[in-house]
Amino acid sequence: MHVALITEFQLNERHGTGAQLLKLYQAIGLPFKHYHMCVGPYGKSTVSHSIRLNLPKLAIPRGERLINRLLFKIGFGWVDRERVNESKLKRVFTSHPHDVVHVVVGHDANAFYASRIVAHLERPYVVHVMDLYHPNGLNSDMHGWNSLLQGANQCIALTPDIAKELRKCGAHNLVELPIGCAEFAASARAPTSAFVKVAITGNLYDGGMRFLASAVPTIRERFPNLRFFYIGPAAGRLPEAILPITDSAGFVPDRVEYERLLASCHLGYLSGPDEMNCYGQFSFPSRTVDYLFAGLPVLGYVASGSAVDHILGPVKGQSYFPTRDEKALIDAIGRLGDESTAWGYANSSALAFARDQFSMERVSRQLLRSLEHAAKCES
Repeated sequence: MHVALITEFQLNERHGTGAQLLKLYQAIGLPFKHYHMCVGPYGKSTVSHSIRLNLPKLAIPRGERLINRLLFKIGFGWVDRERVNESKLKRVFTSHPHDVVHVVVGHDANAFYASRIVAHLERPYVVHVMDLYHPNGLNSDMHGWNSLLQGANQCIALTPDIAKELRKCGAHNLVELPIGCAEFAASARAPTSAFVKVAITGNLYDGGMRFLASAVPTIRERFPNLRFFYIGPAAGRLPEAILPITDSAGFVPDRVEYERLLASCHLGYLSGPDEMNCYGQFSFPSRTVDYLFAGLPVLGYVASGSAVDHILGPVKGQSYFPTRDEKALIDAIGRLGDESTAWGYANSSALAFARDQFSMERVSRQLLRSLEHAAKCES
């Protein structure tokens, strides 16, 4: 079975969604060809074949619409309103035959473009929503989502909150598929009173980092042996106030080294999603799962009622500790950084929850079942 994987942005290891999809396809072992609709901010992908559905803006004061229609007619444009350049589409896709299409989108406009593509490809398809970029959720008037979801042979939602929204637009054969992660080769060990190391990874949420910066004076007073350790591409955005007690490894592309560095820490700090915007309501950062598989208790500056808060609810107070105010943060560090018994319990809880909920074997098996189910359906 060959797959055509269509996403909004390029797949890149620096971005959680891209990294997760690449890991899933490595796990299931299916041959695929990747196509993306837009150029995102995360850098190029070595597996990407560019599909530019949105023409670049032309620096012409008048006549842009006419020129775009002309480009479409002579075969250079991808879309003109609701029409797709069918001959161009078929030229690109027939060079890499496929049995099923896997569409990963998060916005109505891109859902609309994707619906036009799959209509002309005449292949069964799966819709997979890992992020939802609508702060007010979905509604039945969203043309793109309605068209794409109602024609899908299988629908996949990353979180229960996303699944609830997809049902509003007619999603059927809907399954929930969380972040998947393989077992870490290394696991964290308990801190000592002499040294506590707190991991911060990935892209940074402003609210959670501002809060952490404001708590630095108290942290330095109460825990003089505590240091933060940042792993990721955004070291330049770390607040100045935390720099004196922070070490940084930068972006670490090697997975084995990344796991080793994360397991050298004792706690994990999650700086968001810190607001109930589209990210707070629907996003689940993959670094959360990394913390759990490393055996790190999670300190979370996340919005109450957010997707993260819901998903980690079963282990709240066990391996997940909401730290929305300074007292909660200091109490959590004091309890987990000084008491090996409390840390050991949190470590065991984190590992058990990770293996039960986010096993790469289980998640990749479900994705494979979804693709196989769709491939057996008539388009």
